[in-house]
Amino acid sequence: MPDSTIPFDQLPPGVKDGIFGQCSSIACKSAKDKMSDLRLKISAACTKKSAAQGVRDAYAAVAAACFVAAAAFAAAGAVATATIFGIPAAAVLFVAAAAMAATGAVFAGLAAGWQAAVGEASGQVESFQKTFSEVVKDMRRDCSEYCYADESLPSC
Repeated sequence: MPDSTIPFDQLPPGVKDGIFGQCSSIACKSAKDKMSDLRLKISAACTKKSAAQGVRDAYAAVAAACFVAAAAFAAAGAVATATIFGIPAAAVLFVAAAAMAATGAVFAGLAAGWQAAVGEASGQVESFQKTFSEVVKDMRRDCSEYCYADESLPSC
């Protein structure tokens, strides 16, 4: 195997031809194509994960706002019961508080559902990254060090 410190242009022609032949071999091209394919799959899974996190966070924010509004309506209803004239207003405020709490619960459920999607996408990313590490080993076995592709593990 040629020393990796020697620039490719300074290698003897026979060595260059041997390296070129190994770089253009079916096994080497196949390993590099698998790496390229996995990079795209990891990128797509990262995008899917990021999108699911965004939707989950939006639903969670709406749920939190609904619960805060429900608490405010309930507190206002409690204050309104201080006088006999405020009792009808308190009833309306307690109904509004219940409606906001129910709406918050619906959005919290939606956020929980999207959390499952985030977990699934995270699992896909991890699986692809593990496979990528295996394909790097194949590429190192089947290709000369002069024709290695980018070996860095893609991350989100």
